[in-house]
Amino acid sequence: MKGATAVIALSAVGLCLLGAVLIYSVDSARPEPEGVFIKHCATLLIASVLFLFFAFSDYHLLGRRWVWLPFALVSVALLIAVLFIGREVGGAVRWIRIFGFGFQPSEVARFALIAMLAAKLSEGMDQIRSIPRVILPALLTASLFAGLVFLEKDIGIPFMMMVTAGAMLIFAGLPLLYVAVLGVAGSISLIPLILFAAHRVERFRVLLDPWQDRSGSGWQLIQALYSFSRGGLFGTGLGSGTQKLGDLPAADTDFIFATIGEELGLIGTISVLLVFLVFFWAAMRVCVNSPDRLGMLLSGGIGISISVQALFIILVNIGLLPTKGLPLPFVSSGGTSLLITMAMTGVLVNVASQCLPREARYALPTIEIQEDLQLFPDTVRNY
Repeated sequence: MKGATAVIALSAVGLCLLGAVLIYSVDSARPEPEGVFIKHCATLLIASVLFLFFAFSDYHLLGRRWVWLPFALVSVALLIAVLFIGREVGGAVRWIRIFGFGFQPSEVARFALIAMLAAKLSEGMDQIRSIPRVILPALLTASLFAGLVFLEKDIGIPFMMMVTAGAMLIFAGLPLLYVAVLGVAGSISLIPLILFAAHRVERFRVLLDPWQDRSGSGWQLIQALYSFSRGGLFGTGLGSGTQKLGDLPAADTDFIFATIGEELGLIGTISVLLVFLVFFWAAMRVCVNSPDRLGMLLSGGIGISISVQALFIILVNIGLLPTKGLPLPFVSSGGTSLLITMAMTGVLVNVASQCLPREARYALPTIEIQEDLQLFPDTVRNY
């Protein structure tokens, strides 16, 4: 699996470098630079250390109860704490600030949930059809994490958590009929969460016709679409975009894909999309060829979590999904997101490094058969 390992690592490095260049482009264009690029570079350095740490640490440690249980409990405690001492940003209470440093507990919880589900589902795969023993505990765990994040007035990360949990149940062997029922039930539960929140209804209205309020709620989406229009096929060139000067909000975070569209054009956006598709393909290849159940569930959950979030943000930027504040993995400015994404990618690389090559996997049964033949030579000869 050296090929998959290289693809995952190179995809992450390439996207991180592109993100750094784009963030520098946006930050340097501001009348008063906020030092975002310097902070991002410092975060990227720490994220690289985390990536290497998890890449060279045995992923089986995440399956040990004394590792995943404290990880999960601390994550839940942080999710509760942010409701009381968190800092409100963009209408949502997502950040805790300690000693001048802010971090987002929901991103940490995303990693903890994957580790916990992978550990528990790997133990219960033989009873995957059992609702009280496997399915219900997994769903309740995911719902607890997602519910606490939802109380922060965030629906994007809870959605990602539930999609990841559902995918991990599929990887664990849950029949598709069960998955379909759970999917329908989950979709129905989203309806009241949207209808009874005026700002979410407004986002859907803007999605259908952003020009109804072009100077208000529709401004961000209109400017994102205009960025893609200005970029054309080849873009205006790195650093030459003008939307980042103030017209496009969150040009280095939630709408950085629109910045890519303006400065690198259609070629650039398709290239970034292809890199994410290749990353997803490599992650699923690792999942299929993992040496054990824990590795399969970890790699599958991580691959789905990162790839679905990337697809979600891309669709938001091009106006196919309602506007939602989530970073583009590896690329956007955002300390906690980058740290956790690189840490999870390190785990994915570690699983890939322990996968057996195809030749070795097919050779193992042959060795066992040859040993059996040596034990019973007379029987074989008579046969």
